[in-house]
Amino acid sequence: MKLFKHSIFHQYRGLRQILDFMMFVSSEPDENRFESEFLPLFKKNGLGTLAKTLGKLCKRYFGLPLQAAWCESADDQTCKELLETVFAGGNFGRKNPYVYRPMESFTMDVKKNGFFHALQKAGVANCKAFQKHKWLRPFAWLYQLFRYMGRGIAALFRREKLTKDISSGKEKADFYKRLGIQ
Repeated sequence: MKLFKHSIFHQYRGLRQILDFMMFVSSEPDENRFESEFLPLFKKNGLGTLAKTLGKLCKRYFGLPLQAAWCESADDQTCKELLETVFAGGNFGRKNPYVYRPMESFTMDVKKNGFFHALQKAGVANCKAFQKHKWLRPFAWLYQLFRYMGRGIAALFRREKLTKDISSGKEKADFYKRLGIQ
């Protein structure tokens, strides 16, 4: 389940995974069994809202032949936004430089885990010395803070729109929260 959540929103942007989910749902001929056995598993793992939204998305846009009401409670706007997110970040797993923005990703991490934790995590990821020498890791947040300050100043000179990326990151974090996968 965690792999499913990760692959949709962090690695592949999900069209194939959504179609895999659709095939999984359609392979169970008894919709009541899906609702009584599988849906509680999704809910137990924090993916209940995502499963309902995906079910409604597959039913509405990809022709999943469902009669069950288990996915009807999903929000229409969130369903549409999920489809737009998947198509915007698509291209079958290859990184799209126009969609992926580091500041947007950092903002989402700050909103989820807090500022210090996000700095620490990014510092370890961005500096091989912290990966190689564990005793240096307590200083990773400081390294990352100065790195962001330097990159921010350079971005101002290049006239990049950091506020747009920050705002976009907040919107995505809110969207993921509505899906129940924060």
